[in-house]
Amino acid sequence: MEGKILHLFKLQYSWYEGEFDSTILATTKEKEEIEHDLREIANSIIIDRKKEDAVDCKPVAYQGIISILEQKGYTVCYFLSDPEY
Repeated sequence: MEGKILHLFKLQYSWYEGEFDSTILATTKEKEEIEHDLREIANSIIIDRKKEDAVDCKPVAYQGIISILEQKGYTVCYFLSDPEY
């Protein structure tokens, strides 16, 4: 990654009754390529409503998108809860 800029972005969803999740992802891809990947992945997610509870479709799709992004080389960022040393 030497000489490349690391881009961070947040992917999130909100659902009924206040359910919410967000993930910070990192990549060296440029904005246009990130947007292209997100559109392509979002359009490819298919939920089997017989297999999944219809109420949980959005969280299942969200986790699917995160998984595919990781397969494409994106990195999920985790932050230390107690960063004092």
